[in-house]
Amino acid sequence: MRIINAIIKKYGMPSEIVIELAREKNSDDKKKFLRDMNKRNEAINKQVRDKLESKDLNPSKGLFNKLRLWHLQDGMCMYSLKSIPIEDLINQPQNYEIDHIIPRSVSFDDSQSNKVLVRNEENQKKGNVTPFQYFQSNKTTVSYDKFKAHVLQLAKSSQKLSRKKKEYLLEERDINKFTVQKDFINRNLVDTRYATREILNTLQQFFAANDQVVKVKSINGAFTNYLRKLWDFKKDRGADYKHHAEDALIVAMANHIFEYKRAFKADHLIYANDKMIDSETGEILSEDQFSAAFTEKMNKIVAVKNYNNYKYSHKIDMKPNRQLMNDTLFSTRIKDDQEYVINKVKDIYDKDNDKLEKIISKHPENLLMYHHDPQTFEKLRQVFDQYSEVKNPLHQFYKETGDYLRKYSKKGNGPVIKSIKYYAKN
Repeated sequence: MRIINAIIKKYGMPSEIVIELAREKNSDDKKKFLRDMNKRNEAINKQVRDKLESKDLNPSKGLFNKLRLWHLQDGMCMYSLKSIPIEDLINQPQNYEIDHIIPRSVSFDDSQSNKVLVRNEENQKKGNVTPFQYFQSNKTTVSYDKFKAHVLQLAKSSQKLSRKKKEYLLEERDINKFTVQKDFINRNLVDTRYATREILNTLQQFFAANDQVVKVKSINGAFTNYLRKLWDFKKDRGADYKHHAEDALIVAMANHIFEYKRAFKADHLIYANDKMIDSETGEILSEDQFSAAFTEKMNKIVAVKNYNNYKYSHKIDMKPNRQLMNDTLFSTRIKDDQEYVINKVKDIYDKDNDKLEKIISKHPENLLMYHHDPQTFEKLRQVFDQYSEVKNPLHQFYKETGDYLRKYSKKGNGPVIKSIKYYAKN
């Protein structure tokens, strides 16, 4: 409360406070669930890799995720239910696309639970609607009942279709309605954890006791991370502390998405024949164009990226027994008659850290675990194959599972990996 009182003293009474807390450590039950899920993912990735190796094929970057979805969908296009020959998918990957089941402009969900593999023509015909709306449009070659039966059949195996993906595929509400859009955003927006609720309740009681009308809300960190990605904010923790100010602004602005989105829709967008149309130009908008137009409403927030006149305050440490320097000693090794320094990749779960990806894609043999812990290296490689379309696959892995990658162990409870050593030329 001292921080709140200091803010009020300097800036006056706020009209609204939005709370975002750091990710909690997982409970034992959740850790077990995540370990089991990771084991299933590893098994699926291995099955896909075995198929490729049996055909002596090496997939290009980004193709592995299509192959993974192909495997989970029993080798069929999710919307036409037609078989997809694996040779055709590998040799002609441009004929197939990964579709967002619920458009990102509505769901704000870019996870694997919102993705399916479909033929190009099916994705183009579907556009920015749900599968249910697509099947109701009479543009499909199969009925919605047949599609629904196929989804329910896949859902019998939790390894192939998660509950969340099943709900997305069978969503029958009209996503053009603002109440439905608000519900999707709320799933990402509201943080319901115990610690967050306690802080929220404390602040609400504080302002009520002082007869002040201040709205206090909470927000999910995954949602603000999505907005950071949408608005192209780079987070470089090692460079400076600017990202803290950016995060605070994004958190504050995220709660106003409803108003901005509703205003944008009222001013410019109409829906006709299952298409999103700019009423001013008559242009049919793609999802990317919608995101760009929506982002235009937030142009003030983008100016923060170019603002450099920041002032930082630091905690004063009065203890006399602090070290003067923070030097790191690096060991050296002789490898192939050449001296190498043993370096370490840190912050391996940072969204913008692509150093490890560059090593794995070009010289995986430079990683010490490649030689000394091949089973853990295989786990690492599977993560990079599964999330090959993003800058840092480990960030996406942590974002979706809520847990760090662990060293290989039979029970799946090995030590957490937070940095990785590699050979660097001296």
